[in-house]
Amino acid sequence: MKRREIGIVTRKMPQLPVSMTVGVLGGVVLMVVVALAVSGWNRHSKCFDQMVEDPSFDSRTVEQKAAVFDQCMD
Repeated sequence: MKRREIGIVTRKMPQLPVSMTVGVLGGVVLMVVVALAVSGWNRHSKCFDQMVEDPSFDSRTVEQKAAVFDQCMD
């Protein structure tokens, strides 16, 4: 006889088992975290590239470079 697990939401039989529900929710959370990290990295790279392309980049102090980068990231 095949064992059927009870669902997590309504505790009725036709739902996904608890382990599968938790796994799906974990996968969704992981995908959201990865999407946010990639989005932030793309923005960081774009700001850095813009900052380096500036002709006065080499003549700036570290504080000035940091201020320009922070302004771009805002």
